[in-house]
Amino acid sequence: MNSLFRRLTHQALASLFFSGKVLDLGGARLSAYRTIIEKTADSITVVNLDPSTQPDVMANLEEPFPCETQAFDTVLALNVLEHIYA
Repeated sequence: MNSLFRRLTHQALASLFFSGKVLDLGGARLSAYRTIIEKTADSITVVNLDPSTQPDVMANLEEPFPCETQAFDTVLALNVLEHIYA
């Protein structure tokens, strides 16, 4: 069962239009919200330090993230900023 916060987050995401390349910082490949984003986005790249999340890129978000300038059209950081201490 999803929490109220999670349901409201999914509802808010469903009201947005994601186009182009999406970078999901701290997300997981099997996140329920991913199906919402996949409806309109061209691609989703997941970045996470935890291998169990099946990330596309394993990286510590407390370290500089190497990517090209303007490589992504949208960057998501859902429920992750409170875990960053740098």
